[in-house]
Amino acid sequence: ANVATEVRGGPAIPTRFGRSDAASSEESVESQVGRLPDGDKGVDHLRDIFHPKGFSDRDIVALSGAHTVGKCHSDRSGFDGAWTA
Repeated sequence: ANVATEVRGGPAIPTRFGRSDAASSEESVESQVGRLPDGDKGVDHLRDIFHPKGFSDRDIVALSGAHTVGKCHSDRSGFDGAWTA
């Protein structure tokens, strides 16, 4: 996201990678199921995923809109090509 921001004319954002809430993978959650939305579902699905995490509809729109920059990778999402035409 920080690279996309800079490429689109925004500021360079220094980024520190890595989780600060877990020292190893053994401390992570057991299942990733339901943690992120599926790409082929609608707004109700987005709300089901993000409202329990404290996101408002406005937050969801901002997050979803940011994901329209770039392209899909079939090995990660099952979709291939540009997010938007």
